[in-house]
Amino acid sequence: MGFFPPDEVIDDGQRPDPQQPAWWGPPDDEIPMTWASPAMLGVTDHVAVALIGAEVFSDGVILRIERRLRRLTMPRQTWSRHREVFLGHDAEDAPGRLRYGLVLDDGRNVFDSGPAAGSADPFLTPSSSVLTRQGGGGSGDDRSFSTTDRLWLWPLPPAGPLDLVFQWPDLGLDESHTALDGSAIVALSSRAVALWPHG
Repeated sequence: MGFFPPDEVIDDGQRPDPQQPAWWGPPDDEIPMTWASPAMLGVTDHVAVALIGAEVFSDGVILRIERRLRRLTMPRQTWSRHREVFLGHDAEDAPGRLRYGLVLDDGRNVFDSGPAAGSADPFLTPSSSVLTRQGGGGSGDDRSFSTTDRLWLWPLPPAGPLDLVFQWPDLGLDESHTALDGSAIVALSSRAVALWPHG
């Protein structure tokens, strides 16, 4: 035995939180496969929004979207308003707010929302597909701002074409549709790597 005695082990009775429901976000015990197929969703003189690609997990998909705002010669008051809208400080139910959605190959429409949308109990398994927007951080200054949106689609969509729908009227971006190769995305799900495959 060494000079120092062993520390006393104290069991405080606390246990880890239960694992979050799958529809809330991607599993934290997998390394996803990357699907890279950039596409411009909308652009003006001051705003650009683009799909960068997807992270494909065994049970769902994250669509990664980059948003950029630049000032150029915009007056300070106008810039301040654009910046507030860009950062999502406008009303959550504003008609011209940023919105995403998907049309699945079977014709179902999925709209971006929180995991508990349409249900009084967030732990109750949704009866249809869920598209949850998760912020990925951002930065900016008096000339420009950038941020990332991560859209968690659960469960995996049916194989076939996906239609990504986007609009942001408050910043001059009308509804647009972008075709995605849903079959290629879904095919990658079987190659997601489990960090602890044996439990």
